[in-house]
Amino acid sequence: MPQLIAMIIVVVGAMIYMFQTFGGTGDKIEGIAQKTSVITEINNIKNGLQLAVRAGDILN
Repeated sequence: MPQLIAMIIVVVGAMIYMFQTFGGTGDKIEGIAQKTSVITEINNIKNGLQLAVRAGDILN
């Protein structure tokens, strides 16, 4: 259960981040920077999920 809650939080956070970054704000990030920021965000999500799983293991 803690993993599920943590995963939902991570996914919602990532969606908000994506909308803020790539939404129609007018100031678009250039291609390379955009790609690296997406890669960084994916790595952050992976790390977050790993931490959530570890926290879940401790709680259980």
